[in-house]
Amino acid sequence: MNCYTEVNFIQAPEGMANKRPDGLIVVTAGKKVWTAIVEAKVDKNKLNSDQLNSYLALAKMNGIDAVITISNELVGHPSHHPLKLGARDRRGVDLFHWSWMMARTTALLSLDEDEFDNYEQRWILREVARYLEHHNSGILGFSQMNPEWKDVVIAFQTDIGLHPTSPEIQNTVASWHQERRDICLLMSRELGQQVQGKMSSAHRKDPLKRLKDDCETLVKTAKLSCTLKIVGAVDLEVVADLRARTLACTMSFRAPTDRKRSPARINWLLRQLSKTEDENVVVIAHWPGRTRLTHASLNDLRASGGPDPLIRADVARPPHSFDVTMVRDLGGRFARRSVFIDEIEKLVPDFYSQVGQHVTPFQEAPPKRADRTTVTQEAEVRSEADEKASTKVGPPSYSEDTDASHASVPESVRPTPRSWRLWR
Repeated sequence: MNCYTEVNFIQAPEGMANKRPDGLIVVTAGKKVWTAIVEAKVDKNKLNSDQLNSYLALAKMNGIDAVITISNELVGHPSHHPLKLGARDRRGVDLFHWSWMMARTTALLSLDEDEFDNYEQRWILREVARYLEHHNSGILGFSQMNPEWKDVVIAFQTDIGLHPTSPEIQNTVASWHQERRDICLLMSRELGQQVQGKMSSAHRKDPLKRLKDDCETLVKTAKLSCTLKIVGAVDLEVVADLRARTLACTMSFRAPTDRKRSPARINWLLRQLSKTEDENVVVIAHWPGRTRLTHASLNDLRASGGPDPLIRADVARPPHSFDVTMVRDLGGRFARRSVFIDEIEKLVPDFYSQVGQHVTPFQEAPPKRADRTTVTQEAEVRSEADEKASTKVGPPSYSEDTDASHASVPESVRPTPRSWRLWR
């Protein structure tokens, strides 16, 4: 891999003779060569569509495989881009985007994994990570929602109709997508492992479809949501309710099937929540069939000394699953652009430290291999017992017709007394 800065190209589109991209990456693997132009912005500077289009044209003219942009703008996947470009502009050249926060997180995780062949590689990356963590580096996380945020929140509270294609809704969802990515990076640094946002393959391939679908969901439900995938734990769902002006984190757990009674299943969960101190934690029990769920705060369950507040006396079968939820009611502060971001980035790590890291999901015990030797021995014992029993019983008595009918049968193929008894 060779990396170059401030590269001049002999062949350049009209008006780009004196313009140089920030970098060029050349990767050689055997006879294959892959190249990419790099354009980066720092601090609050954002990418420019005209400049990006000119670099895409430059890449096409010189046979460059990809264009990589780096800025403080966050996206859900590296194949997505913060700028909306037509398919014609991108044809023939791959376009990728990294945020500086993603670069910083990846560097820190690589240092934690300690998979370096030599000391120099680790030392260089550690210095890069140290630079990226400094406040003067120009690296910014997502700090506030879009300018229309307050108006959108008020519109949902007053039931003013909003359309999924309206600019304020699209900007709100786009801001939420950036915050979702920022939460994933935040939790990755907190846990020392990659935390990804759950996304369908259709949304991963088509960011415009993802934006359209999420805008329709927001208008229909007045909620913004995302799901974090954490290795070793159940999925963590984050929901912002614009009508109720609340933030909520939820984890769902399957009840242990090796416990048959309701109190035993509920106590299995309560024992694991013994270190949880937050008074806003609520436990929800889901019951079989159409039985309505039951819920109780963790404080009420502890005050009652057991699972009684969750148990339904009219249902014989035990609950099949539980939800553990932590809710923050922000009230009027919900509509403040920066407060909303600050509160949600406090809630998610707090919920995981209070709940997620303590509850081990139930896993059924693996099936045990049958002891075929024992089964065979038992069969032989039963066979010997049958033989002895048949000897004691003696041959059956036949009627004259039966004896006559067997008189012509050769003695070698006649049924023995025991087999004849079994046949009858």
